[in-house]
Amino acid sequence: MICSCNDRGWLTGFDDVRFGILVDDSDGIADWTITPVYVENHVPMSNIVVRQYLGNALAKVTWRLLFGCRHHYYALLAKLQQTGTLTVPIGVQSHKGTERTHFDKVYELLANTSILEISDVRHFVDGSVEATVTFARAADPVTRTEVVS
Repeated sequence: MICSCNDRGWLTGFDDVRFGILVDDSDGIADWTITPVYVENHVPMSNIVVRQYLGNALAKVTWRLLFGCRHHYYALLAKLQQTGTLTVPIGVQSHKGTERTHFDKVYELLANTSILEISDVRHFVDGSVEATVTFARAADPVTRTEVVS
């Protein structure tokens, strides 16, 4: 996709789609949430409940994103429920990926990341777009690295 807008020099993005992460200075940036998955079975005719740990659900993070133009937003929308590589500045989140340096800025490339949801979209007169986007990936809760199955 070729876009005539100024992408503001962002390297932050998902595959070839560039965006900025909006930050509320009072709250900082949200980090990945990893939730354990359990199943509980009641043993009939007793007060015993057997609880089994099945593993962890996908790690999820939700960020407010700014797209330089509608074309970038539509390109990300087309990738909904697909898997790609999320590129973020190093230090804004806790998962470990491949480091990449671009003009003295270090970025983390997080492979096998999916876009779960895009919501609360706002289009602006200057052509920019804001949206709340939820990403997900399989990650080990201890090492914070990608889990490959």
